[in-house]
Amino acid sequence: MNLFKSSNLFKSSNLTYKLIIIMKPNLITRRVRTVLSAVLVVIGLYAPPKASAGVPYPNDLYLTQQSDVTCTLVSNAMMLRARTYLSNNSNWTAITEASLMPYGWINGAGQRSNYSATFGNCSFTVNQAYVNGLTVAQLQGILDAHPEGVCIYVTSIPHAQWITDIENGIVYSGDSSCAAYFGRRPLSNTLQGQYCGYNQNTVLARVTSYWYVASYNVPANASYTTPSITQEKQNLPNGTYRIACYNNPTYGLDIAGGSTADEANVHIWEYSGAKQQQFNVTFAGDHYNIQAVHSGKNLDLYRGASAPGTNVQQYAIDGTDVQNWVLEEAGEGAFYIINNNGLYMDVKDGIVSNSTNVQGYSGNKSNAQKWFFIAVDGKQSIPDGDYQIHLASNFGYGVVEATGTATSGSNIHLWTLDSSAHHKWNVKYLGNGYYSIRLKHSDMALNLNGGPYKGYANAQQHPFTDNDEASMWMLKDAGDGSFYIVNKRGLFLDIYSAKVANGTNIGGWCGNSSDAQKWKFVAVNGTQTIKDGYYNIRSAKDNNFGIDVETVSKENSANVHLWTIGTGNNQKWNVKYLGNGYYSMAAAHSRKALDMYGGGIDNGCNVQQYDNTAATNNAQQWIIKETGDGAYYIINKNGLFLDVENGTIANGTNVAGWCGNRTAAQKWVFTTVDVDKEPPVISNIKITNLTSSGYTVTCTVTDNEKVVSVKMPTWSIANDQDDIKWYEATVDGNTATCDIRTSNHNGETGVYMTHIYAEDDLGNTTSESAGEIEVPVKSNNPDRLPDGVYRIACYSNVNYGLDVANASTADEANVIITEYSGRMNQQFNVTYSDGYYHLQALHSGKNLDLYKAGSASGTNVQQYSIDGTEVQNWALRSTADGTYFIVNSNGLYMDVTNGIMADGVNVQGHSGNQSDAQKWIFIAVNGGQSIPDGDYQIRLAKDFRYGVGVQDASTSNSANVQLQRITGEDNQKWSVKYLGNGYYSLTAKHSDMALNLYGKEYKGSPNIQQHMFTEGDDASEWILRDAGAGNFYIINKCGRFADVNNGVFVDGTNINGWTGNSSDAQKFKFVAVDGGQSLYDGIYQIRNSSNRNLVLDVDQASTDNSANVKLSKANGDDSQKWRISYLGDGYYSIVAVHSDKALDMQNAGIDNNCKVQQYENSAATNDAQQWIIREAGDKEFYIIHKNGLFLDVINGTIADGSGIQGYEGNGSKAQRWVFTDVESGSLSGIDSPVVGKTIEKVEYYDVNGRLSEKPYEGFNLIVTIYDDGTKEVKKAFVK
Repeated sequence: MNLFKSSNLFKSSNLTYKLIIIMKPNLITRRVRTVLSAVLVVIGLYAPPKASAGVPYPNDLYLTQQSDVTCTLVSNAMMLRARTYLSNNSNWTAITEASLMPYGWINGAGQRSNYSATFGNCSFTVNQAYVNGLTVAQLQGILDAHPEGVCIYVTSIPHAQWITDIENGIVYSGDSSCAAYFGRRPLSNTLQGQYCGYNQNTVLARVTSYWYVASYNVPANASYTTPSITQEKQNLPNGTYRIACYNNPTYGLDIAGGSTADEANVHIWEYSGAKQQQFNVTFAGDHYNIQAVHSGKNLDLYRGASAPGTNVQQYAIDGTDVQNWVLEEAGEGAFYIINNNGLYMDVKDGIVSNSTNVQGYSGNKSNAQKWFFIAVDGKQSIPDGDYQIHLASNFGYGVVEATGTATSGSNIHLWTLDSSAHHKWNVKYLGNGYYSIRLKHSDMALNLNGGPYKGYANAQQHPFTDNDEASMWMLKDAGDGSFYIVNKRGLFLDIYSAKVANGTNIGGWCGNSSDAQKWKFVAVNGTQTIKDGYYNIRSAKDNNFGIDVETVSKENSANVHLWTIGTGNNQKWNVKYLGNGYYSMAAAHSRKALDMYGGGIDNGCNVQQYDNTAATNNAQQWIIKETGDGAYYIINKNGLFLDVENGTIANGTNVAGWCGNRTAAQKWVFTTVDVDKEPPVISNIKITNLTSSGYTVTCTVTDNEKVVSVKMPTWSIANDQDDIKWYEATVDGNTATCDIRTSNHNGETGVYMTHIYAEDDLGNTTSESAGEIEVPVKSNNPDRLPDGVYRIACYSNVNYGLDVANASTADEANVIITEYSGRMNQQFNVTYSDGYYHLQALHSGKNLDLYKAGSASGTNVQQYSIDGTEVQNWALRSTADGTYFIVNSNGLYMDVTNGIMADGVNVQGHSGNQSDAQKWIFIAVNGGQSIPDGDYQIRLAKDFRYGVGVQDASTSNSANVQLQRITGEDNQKWSVKYLGNGYYSLTAKHSDMALNLYGKEYKGSPNIQQHMFTEGDDASEWILRDAGAGNFYIINKCGRFADVNNGVFVDGTNINGWTGNSSDAQKFKFVAVDGGQSLYDGIYQIRNSSNRNLVLDVDQASTDNSANVKLSKANGDDSQKWRISYLGDGYYSIVAVHSDKALDMQNAGIDNNCKVQQYENSAATNDAQQWIIREAGDKEFYIIHKNGLFLDVINGTIADGSGIQGYEGNGSKAQRWVFTDVESGSLSGIDSPVVGKTIEKVEYYDVNGRLSEKPYEGFNLIVTIYDDGTKEVKKAFVK
């Protein structure tokens, strides 16, 4: 029905608008609102947001009607496609004339006035509005409300078309009538426009209705629409190009008449090299600008228009979008040149001839819209010379001739570069911006097969011919020191498919700015152009300036810059030819090499100094290449030239690496200079502060120049130089000081070596040795009284001490003090456990504790059965004079009541007052006999190289005893003799004086000396108490332990008496010496003295190294027979007959339980296989290893199969052996006396009748003279 019908419903000043709306009743409210909005827009009472002009719809959004009568239907379809496109929904392609027909078309009647349509997730309502003509302003208002456009209908010209937008007053439409009108075009240039004299206003005045989108629901699912066309990324490199026609590349863009005026026309013309035919093409982030070289003006479209056919012109740079162009690859190396508004640069009608106009046109992808960019205006960049051409993005690869032959046409491909001649090119400038690039092995040129302008052209080697464009190349800066290699026909040298791999083909392709087209030229085939020596390296641009290490720094990475040449050594360079065409250049003051930071390959890479590794480091290897004018290029092995930044000659100008450009900034002059070559002098070397932690080395260093470095490489000799450390000494004036720490050398002690290297600022060096330095072994000191039996004496009077009253064995028996008489109730077994000591009365086996566990002062000290209670735990707190406070776990001190020294005085627990009544001295007793009597060295267990010796081998009374490096002299040998009652005398062999505790001191740190021995002199009587691992404490009868002063184990350290503390400074080993020849050489069975049916035997008669030695029942096998050979100096070798391998102490061990084995015989030089055979009486012998351990049956178990070990001497049957001569079966030994007689002396005669008291080597006549005057004569052959 007709809801409204009126001829003058709305009036304006000069127009009357009629609006006839037909709609269903149930849609009145919504549709009336929509129609009213449209009406208000028409009459100018409502202005919605303005739509953008020139919407860049894709070409395929436009449609052509499929029948003569469906112009309204297809125009509606395009309008809905536009709405969907603008809403960023990709379903616009589903809207077509055919798909819209069910919604908007009535067969036989035509287009519906109002309809709704749904396509996928998109829905629309479309209405028709009736008008009596429109003006451009009215139409603009409608389009502002409906940016997707409207479909107008002209009844007098029965045709509909979709109005897209208005731009600069020009109405544009998409006319569907035929292909000729396809796409966006001015309304005046449409079918209706033709009928109206090509006048848009006439067409609009005849409009009778239009369809518009009344409402819609279109969700976005894409983001492809943009307000303008932009370039996503750069393809063509920036540069100067001629822009050639695809159909005939000899023609291209030209500014008509060479005009420099704004709006000068662009047409095509045959290329002549004129500047108006060349264009600077630059990428500006999302588009290109194309600037005419001759005028400096940009190409754009006339008046910013976007209609097809708009003229292309030049115009002053104004930053408008119409000067922005997109380059879209068109295949075969060509490009479409597309304006920001969507028009394609187009040769009018595709006619390639002089003066044909160039226009902006709708994209149709025809050949008339395809263009080649051919680089022009090349320049001479790198100097002529030999180069490798490296791939900039993967420097190990480069341009290589494939076969290594001189075959014309052979392929060029990518390959890992090496020094082969077919990997090298001679680059020569031809003039006019072009180079020839010829292979070194064949002299053939790099050539594009066929020399095409388009498509992909294969690169090959080919004989060079003058003016052959296929062999002429421009080197175009690609940034960072790389180049595009561009053929004269325009194609760029390119890796096929950008695949970086050996064998990938190389050819020509359009420039695309990719890494596959960027190359670096690296100079090769350098020669020795200057002599080795010291030089200033001066700028050829101004010889007063040269390269200089900034601030005279000697640090790595110190910068190199330009500075006025003076006398500084930081401007003098030691130039040295390395061979193969390369030099190193080292700064005289630092000896560090001229270095391209990181071996860089990109422009601007900094030049610095760095530790000289030029022999193997490309960053420090340089070609020095003549420039032809007396100067030199200095070219890094990786290709960059030494370059003054920006060519600025001034103090402080940086020097960097840059691609070769032949400028004066890269030319250098070498002038010789003198340097001092005298090395420093090292003198006055001293070693001080020697401890187990290290030592200090000082020396004087002098030099003509400045001493810049004193280094002291140091190592311990224990494991060669595995722990070597180069110390940098501190230099103060002429004195160099260096602290050597053992913590830097695996904590090793012993002999160290320190060398001293001094260097001056010109690299002159000298060295001296500080000699061998003996670093003492670090003493471990747990500060704990060793376990053992002691009497506990009073500090105030050592004759008195603890006593269990009346020798009672009862619990709670009282403890008193009495004068010491040696009774067992005055002796205590002292043992340490878990931080406390237990004091156990020897006679009762009961522990000392406090009565009823009392903790009050005055609580009685008693003995009590061992019960594990804390009151039986005592701490020993040492005092400054080596005595102890005995403190119960409850805190009470053991105390002599009232401090009275008298028999029967009570002993109590008392609060600590540190009085003399609370100080106690532990004096070792109950020693027992341990090692057999004999001659010994007393070695330091912690460092076996040291032992106890008399200072300066003095024979004087009271001569000092000290720690000495063992040399084997008699002043380091001691005759050990058991005196009885647990005490030994230790008498120096050279002086026959006894080891003696000065002053018989019971406390403090009395000196130990040698002194004439007197029987009963406590100061010369010593207990040898087991310290574990074959070690002994040497304890004076007065209670002081022999102690290496302060635990410093170096030659000359004094030995004192001190409280027992379990430290390494108090542990010694007794090593038998002066064995003498006690047995004739021969073959023996070695039997245990307590069971002579058991003999020394190699386990299982093995002949292998390391086979065990054991006791076995005698069976006569050769594995039980031993060849005894005297080696001299008191030592024997003992060799198993069956294997000819020697009896061996594993690793020459010095600790108890060391394995005894057989091993390859090297006894003449191997301590591990040298033995003393010492008489033990009754034709029995001790077999004592050179390092001190006795041959011992394990655990003293004398039985078949018992193992044999090395163990400390203890005089037991497990260490006593008899030797049975294999031939005679008799017990053997030199000078074994006849029963009942005593030997007075033995004489030895050699074959010449010479007399000696010792055997000769070889034949001996041995005469034994007894005390009754009788003689016994034997013959023997001694090895």
